[in-house]
Amino acid sequence: MFGRPPVRRVTAAARSDPLAPGTSGAYSGSVARRRAVQPEAEGPSAAMSSILPGTEEFRTNVYGTVFGARASVVHRLHVGDRLILVPDPPGTDNPAVWVHAPGGDVVGHLSPDVNSWMVPWMLGGGRCGATVASVSGEEVASWKRLVITVRCAK
Repeated sequence: MFGRPPVRRVTAAARSDPLAPGTSGAYSGSVARRRAVQPEAEGPSAAMSSILPGTEEFRTNVYGTVFGARASVVHRLHVGDRLILVPDPPGTDNPAVWVHAPGGDVVGHLSPDVNSWMVPWMLGGGRCGATVASVSGEEVASWKRLVITVRCAK
């Protein structure tokens, strides 16, 4: 039942038009591998993160950047800036990995699919850091405005 995850295939239609009939219209969570994917099987593992546990380096979007004063923090960031990643403590409902700017200001959090494996991994001793890969303005959807490169080590 919870064996190997299903193989995902990028269909020809998905490569040319991710919203074409017969495609899933869903994008992978990784900016580095942004493309439409169509799972071959249904079930709990069909919705798993495209960034697999143990991945040493990946790019991902930062969510929640428009709440409170976070937008002003995002505007201060530049490509290459170092960021701090902090997991919620054990016992938190829906734990997240929080992204902090230098100095400690909260910028946002990682996606739920990445949080699902990264929080327990970090609480178990894994260490991660991040740098800003790209910053966009208000013309871009809020969850796409800040893209970071995450590097992990045990």
